[in-house]
Amino acid sequence: MVKCEDCGRVFEAAELKEVQEYRGEYWGIPSFETMYYCPFCDGEAISDYKPKEMWVSFYLQDGTQNGQTIEADSIEDAERLLRDEYGKNWGGIADWDFY
Repeated sequence: MVKCEDCGRVFEAAELKEVQEYRGEYWGIPSFETMYYCPFCDGEAISDYKPKEMWVSFYLQDGTQNGQTIEADSIEDAERLLRDEYGKNWGGIADWDFY
């Protein structure tokens, strides 16, 4: 995974926009350089990314409480991931902590 430092989005390296940019000629032969850009904002500041592990205690609409370890950068990311996983039964986050 990689992260765009310009817009903050995280995505797979395969999603990078690859562009061949002309750099001039070398002994009469055209020279190109492969440049990689963010597919969302065209930013050049791309870095490797490894999400942090965090423990999240949460509750569901049916009243059950649960906890699990997930990889997320922030509590907002964790809530989005859990909301996607549990759908309409999602209730909210009760407690959390980074490892």
